[in-house]
Amino acid sequence: VYYGPATDPNEPDSANVVLTIQPLRADYSALGSFGTIGLVGASLMPQCITGGGGFSGPANGMCTMDADGIEGKMLASEVVNGAYAYDYTIEQKGQPKRHLRTLFAVQTEEGRGLRLITLTAQCYETRYADLAPTFKKVLTSYKSLMK
Repeated sequence: VYYGPATDPNEPDSANVVLTIQPLRADYSALGSFGTIGLVGASLMPQCITGGGGFSGPANGMCTMDADGIEGKMLASEVVNGAYAYDYTIEQKGQPKRHLRTLFAVQTEEGRGLRLITLTAQCYETRYADLAPTFKKVLTSYKSLMK
């Protein structure tokens, strides 16, 4: 299920919030089934082919603005009420830098995995200071989705 994006009507490209709900196999009962908070966070960053002829993993495959025209920077990550929460930026040549907040949570039923909830709020970096309080409220609202 995909909900969104909810956008700013004055500047549709400058800010939005997207919610996705994906079914899970029952044995995916927690976010740890997908990896550590660091491993999952690394998957949010742009990954590029390296000189070794293929993907070399997060430590060596991170994109750079100079070499690849795109780069991401993880600013913070934390576990909030069992969910993984990330604060990061992505910049691409010729585009405004974007600031993103993403939250991943697993909805369970009787201890079995039921759904993966992904909630992302993003905006141009220049608008982030104004929108950060709203983004925080949106991301903390995920609790109502878990019922």
